Amino acid sequence: MRRIREALRGAVRQSALGYARIEQELGVPPGSLKLLFAGKIDLRVAHVFRILRILGIEPWNFFLWLLVTERGEGQGARQASGRPVRPNGTSEAGR
Repeated sequence: MRRIREALRGAVRQSALGYARIEQELGVPPGSLKLLFAGKIDLRVAHVFRILRILGIEPWNFFLWLLVTERGEGQGARQASGRPVRPNGTSEAGR
């Protein structure tokens, strides 16, 4: 779950939405995401799917990215162009 927690935190940071907006969408008190990502609140599958939905990330894409990066195949998922793909499915080409 640590790996999922870290990847989810990264996806939230890459998004245009802030913690406050996501917490509002989830209907949880302010500071809840910080506690969740710090491991002070147990991460549940329902949390993952709800946060991914708010971020507009397809769960299969997120978990495929985790699987590929965990196995160390290449440097993560890649598009046909060979550019790395972030967990939200976007290319890192804009860096």
